[in-house]
Amino acid sequence: MKIIQKCKDRINKWRLFRRIESYVGMMAVNINGENIYACKKGDLALLKRIPKPESGYRYLDVVRIGEPIGKTLVRDDEIFVYESKEIVFKSNISTYQFDAVIPTPKDYFNLMARFSAPMGRIDVPFPFNDPEFDLKKGFGAFKDINQAKLILEKYVKDNQDRQINNISLIAG
Repeated sequence: MKIIQKCKDRINKWRLFRRIESYVGMMAVNINGENIYACKKGDLALLKRIPKPESGYRYLDVVRIGEPIGKTLVRDDEIFVYESKEIVFKSNISTYQFDAVIPTPKDYFNLMARFSAPMGRIDVPFPFNDPEFDLKKGFGAFKDINQAKLILEKYVKDNQDRQINNISLIAG
């Protein structure tokens, strides 16, 4: 019986999340106290941000959710927060950690723009209050680490104030 349910869940994942217009809305999934933004359809959600590696979840996992447990503010909108019950479909995208020096907000957005959804995603803390440009711990979720390294190397070559160091696999 459990095998049949897993097959149904995989088919539902493929049907529900293959096109953006099938998303009902954005929401957050609470995973061990951390809100991860996701797209929801029915009782399933597709994780659209990189969860902390110790959570056991990955970027683009499909999870089963229950009823809303609260709300959170995103920009000027309130969105629902749901508790994650279980992983229905585990993503095959590994999570990496790296150190980054990103001098300005423009450099930050330049880095984010270099990674498209099929390739992977990068999440780096945003505050730029420190005039010394200290190292920030970043996370990336990539299908192909070698391609990601090439993109990161080009990003650094474009501006000598930028740095990316110590890329390492932490959840694969």
